[in-house]
Amino acid sequence: MVTQLPPKALASRPVAADKHVRYPEVSIILPAFNEGGGLSYVLSSLFLIAPADWQVIVIDDGSTDDTAEVASMYPCQLIRHESNRGKGAAVRTGLEAALGRSAIVMDADGTYPVEALPEMVELLRTHDYVRGHRLAEPDSMPWLNWVGNRLFDFMLRAVHGLQGDDLLSGLFGVRLGALRAMNLTSERFDIEAEIGIKAKMLRLSETRMSIAYQPRIGVKKLRPLADGWQILCHIWGLTVSAENAQLLP
Repeated sequence: MVTQLPPKALASRPVAADKHVRYPEVSIILPAFNEGGGLSYVLSSLFLIAPADWQVIVIDDGSTDDTAEVASMYPCQLIRHESNRGKGAAVRTGLEAALGRSAIVMDADGTYPVEALPEMVELLRTHDYVRGHRLAEPDSMPWLNWVGNRLFDFMLRAVHGLQGDDLLSGLFGVRLGALRAMNLTSERFDIEAEIGIKAKMLRLSETRMSIAYQPRIGVKKLRPLADGWQILCHIWGLTVSAENAQLLP
């Protein structure tokens, strides 16, 4: 059921906190903008393996294709933006509706393996932050994206002291309380960089897991130059206030 949420989103309202309600172990958040083809594949695969205690949230970010119709065919929670606001905004909307102990964010274009989710859920029982490390086939990622990811990894390590590589992976899971303590502000594809930076500031326990990465289904939304510049500026300029950086209890 979809109801009006002024002024920017259409959503089914999350259930209020109640000690008698059994909340899901994990909330799977799927931001989607004109991803009808990919979303159908992802949801079909997901509901073959998803236990009953997983919450699946699809955020239709102002799509003009059949994204919303596809989502409505599955037992997931559909949230609709009236206009396209960007991946970061869609993720933040999903977090507002999430009820699980942890949240996993995954692109809806078929590039990330649904089969990896149970392992990620298991790792989230002992870690605050789990990141999927992409093992990309030569033809699965445009060369400009590959080069850009390496540049951003270098910047994140040099400017913010992050460790590892593939730091902008679009498949990651974080304890929900930690995500909400981050006070996220990203609107577009800089959301992964902001989460990684603030995870370090909050001193979250972190691990990574290797995942296969496949060519996307449908037309790509990332604009390598324009969005790359925005990510670069966010990496360089993001500062965390004392309020955002306070340690979790």
